[in-house]
Amino acid sequence: MDISMIKHEENIKKFIEKVKLDKTAARNIDYFTQLLIDHHVRFKNISKNDICIFGVSIPEEFIRALDLNPLWVLGGSFHMGTSVSDTLPRDVDPVVRSAYGMYKAIVQETKNTLNAIIPYQNDSFRKLSWIMKTEGTVVHEFDLPSIKDMNVLSEVYKNNVNKLIKDLENTYKRELKAYKLFAAQREINSAKAAIFELIQLNNEKPNLLSAEVLFLIMSAYYSTPNLKEYEKQVKKVIKEMYARQNQAVVDKPQLLVIGSPMFFPNNKIISMIEELGAEMKFYNNEISMFFEVNEIQGGESLNDMIEEICNCYYKRNYMPLNIIEQKSLNMEVLGTQGVLFHILKGEVVYDYELLKLEKLFKEKEIPVFRIETDYSPEDKEQLKIRIEAFIEMLRHSKLT
Repeated sequence: MDISMIKHEENIKKFIEKVKLDKTAARNIDYFTQLLIDHHVRFKNISKNDICIFGVSIPEEFIRALDLNPLWVLGGSFHMGTSVSDTLPRDVDPVVRSAYGMYKAIVQETKNTLNAIIPYQNDSFRKLSWIMKTEGTVVHEFDLPSIKDMNVLSEVYKNNVNKLIKDLENTYKRELKAYKLFAAQREINSAKAAIFELIQLNNEKPNLLSAEVLFLIMSAYYSTPNLKEYEKQVKKVIKEMYARQNQAVVDKPQLLVIGSPMFFPNNKIISMIEELGAEMKFYNNEISMFFEVNEIQGGESLNDMIEEICNCYYKRNYMPLNIIEQKSLNMEVLGTQGVLFHILKGEVVYDYELLKLEKLFKEKEIPVFRIETDYSPEDKEQLKIRIEAFIEMLRHSKLT
């Protein structure tokens, strides 16, 4: 095991131990922490039907309906990125660098050959795809439109999804069936509905779960080999939260974080916000919107079902503006005192939304503060000073 993998494991275990000692941690927190350890460190539950998926822009309904298991490779680890520093060009962004590091670790540790789905979201993903192809990996490409406020691009997205489905059918010699797609969609929706209920409950009663605990539970979704068991465990947490909801609530500045998603183990900003005495709102942001339910009707044709799922993903993924606009009158947004617009270096696609979001929140007299960072711990103190000043400003404005 190389030094990067050792540090990666140490970092994850350190965060997990911190969460387990958190006074708000659910009684069954060990279930979720074990999932993350198995997925990110032990690389357990790998099978011949696993396919690596880079990012969350690929509708998992189609993957599961083809009897494939999505093996999520989402980045988030500084040390996984450093493990491939000599392999990738220097301008590859930290998300892609980290995800590739994890992919390489999985392949090396398990001795498995794993196909991959790579969304062409930016140049970094395109470079990664080329490198992996030269290494002999079977790469299924998915061209993801960068800008999503034009109707014509939604048709491009649907066409690209259909191309991906055909590619997977040809590679795995399987045919996508309507009944299997409907069953996969129901199972995914059921698990996501449980997470979303937990998010909403925690926002209605802040401090039932700390942001770190909730982040860990949500992250475990992308590590579970069994969605039904995961859903069962999330419902246990919900039941426990309802029993706790009469506890005293500490009044803290409410901070909405949007922009680049933060996936485990990238807890840098989440932990910082809590340590500085603010409450991070998970509802209506880029992280939580992946868990909104995509409802489709049973009995429709396969093409109709595919189109409905595409519409749900197209409107939601990488589109914080759409989500905020659709729910701009909700108390979850209006009750927010400030917005932290979080950008991971190199993820230019998210910056397309900034000017529109600033205008929207300015009309509601909600300040927006942009920060750009990566997975490195080197800028923690600088970020802490800037975020602390923003939180103090929110606290002062609340008093006045």
